[in-house]
Amino acid sequence: MRLKVAVKLILFCKGKVLIVADPDGNWDFPGGGIENDEKLEEALNREITEELGLKGVEVGRVLHIDEWFIPKKELHVVGIFYRAELKEAPMFVLSEEHSETAWIDPKDIDKYNATDDTVRALEVVRGGE
Repeated sequence: MRLKVAVKLILFCKGKVLIVADPDGNWDFPGGGIENDEKLEEALNREITEELGLKGVEVGRVLHIDEWFIPKKELHVVGIFYRAELKEAPMFVLSEEHSETAWIDPKDIDKYNATDDTVRALEVVRGGE
């Protein structure tokens, strides 16, 4: 089984958090895997630019670290969830990886078909806010 490190962004704006849906309707935080010789925050900024068209997001502290397995790909993923905050919600330019965005109250995640790691990260957020 291969090990992959992923970075994800929990982006806050006016008490809401951003989640993104893939074309199959699965909701998650924006982010993805790091590439060779790439630092964690560099990877996160690259992913945010690629997926949402956002540049220059000031990445804050780590809020959560998680792990999950993708048996079909023989993959063990370690995910590092960073915090960032925006004063105003921007217009996004979505990549083909995502079909829509939503700003949600963290307690409303059960209304979405969210990935398990997203749900666990929001449980941490709700406990620490």
